[in-house]
Amino acid sequence: MSVKWIQGIVVSVSLLLGACGGGEDPNGGDASGPTPVATITSPMTGSVYPEGSDISFTGTGEDIEGGALDGTSLAWSSDADGQLGTGETVSSMLSTGSHTITLEATDSGGATGTDTITITVNAAPVIDNMVTSPARVNVSTPTAINWSITDADGDTLTCDLDINADGSNEHTIDDCANNTSQIHTYAQTGDYQVRLTVTDNVNAPVQQVMNVTVMDLGAIPEVTVFSATPEAPETGDPVAFDWDVSDGDGDTLTCKLDVDADGSYDYTISDCASNNSQEHTYTQAGVYQVRLTVEDGANSPVQATIDLTVSSTSPVTPEPPGGPVDPPPPAANWSAPIGVYIPTTETYLEVQDSLPANWVITGLGFRAYGGAITTMLISASEVTATGLQGNMKRRSGSAPNNPLEVEANCPFGSVVTAVAMREKNGNITNLRLRCSRFVADTQQVDYWIFRYVEAVSSRAHFGAGYEIEFSFNNLVSFGDYGKVFLTGFGARDKSDSVENVWGQIQLLNP
Repeated sequence: MSVKWIQGIVVSVSLLLGACGGGEDPNGGDASGPTPVATITSPMTGSVYPEGSDISFTGTGEDIEGGALDGTSLAWSSDADGQLGTGETVSSMLSTGSHTITLEATDSGGATGTDTITITVNAAPVIDNMVTSPARVNVSTPTAINWSITDADGDTLTCDLDINADGSNEHTIDDCANNTSQIHTYAQTGDYQVRLTVTDNVNAPVQQVMNVTVMDLGAIPEVTVFSATPEAPETGDPVAFDWDVSDGDGDTLTCKLDVDADGSYDYTISDCASNNSQEHTYTQAGVYQVRLTVEDGANSPVQATIDLTVSSTSPVTPEPPGGPVDPPPPAANWSAPIGVYIPTTETYLEVQDSLPANWVITGLGFRAYGGAITTMLISASEVTATGLQGNMKRRSGSAPNNPLEVEANCPFGSVVTAVAMREKNGNITNLRLRCSRFVADTQQVDYWIFRYVEAVSSRAHFGAGYEIEFSFNNLVSFGDYGKVFLTGFGARDKSDSVENVWGQIQLLNP
């Protein structure tokens, strides 16, 4: 066989291999070969870890043609936290929440293969605050120990309460993110450490300690009578507020009277066990919540409230020629109240109030503290035969007199037909009302004549959307939109968001 003939065969085979794409790639690997296989051996997909865990990840990579890949060819990453490192084993302390973990194996030719798992890092509960009510603890007197707890994962929490830090728990509270109070009576004076322990069955228990001083403050003042005369006054009439207060120790008592529950005291009465009356004259019609606060200088203040309806002074008009005329028809023929929760699966509320008959909501205000709504203000007007009349303000919540973070009111002559809210860092930051015009002649609401009014706090989400909204849409038939009114409202804040709201609606059939 000649040399030239053999050289020709070699050249032909080389050209054929080049045309078919065979041979090695520029990096020295076999680019046309099979991809490597990545395998995560630990942990198992679906694993759950406590917050702060140093999680170890183990895996292998195999090049089908070249055998096992070394650690430098194995790269780990999280879709939430990014790159975690390289090697057959890496460890990392991940952020809370769900993570998709990816192991990528790369062979010498640059080909890659991957394997993934999903794991969860469970957030530990957070104790936001812990207080006693009343703030001054009296021996042999029931005291409420209150707390606010959040859990980003929504776990059902269990609380153990050790009221004297002796290592034994006197009280166990289930679902303590919602059941946020425990009554305890101290039998002896002294300084106590109260320890609250919270468990979510994933993380290590979380604890907070509060120092409590139990004193002998003597008898708590009592309010046995609080009344108004007349019971149904008109504007311009002097109203006498009378009370009967006492103190078992004979302490000199001071009374403070807030005649419209706006959070400020209108009258202060010294030695009010003896000076037991105060007059006030209302100039505007409305339903007023009147609050009497009694102090003895030692115990926390004691309060009593009454609701007082003040009507407009009846005008005196001469009888027209031809005899008296028939009075105008009654203003309202209301349906039974309908309470609606949004979402329907959440029925727990922190603030809630319903208005007296014929009164409808024209404004709202809120305040939150420690992830809980503590104060709600409802502004309202009365539906009468001649239109909306009067102005009523009602405060409710665990701290009704606290200043508001947000407050919005509809223009005169309109009523609230939708409410939207947003929360940030445990505070109500944004409130928006849809206000629609009330037409006196028809006793109905013109839903198509409306405007939005908004209120924001210093912590507001500017440009952000609202978390939850209550409106009449789809709650009644389209033909009844003009007849439906908002006559009650409630809300709840949880886990750094407004969790649910409640609205009471009624239909007016004139």
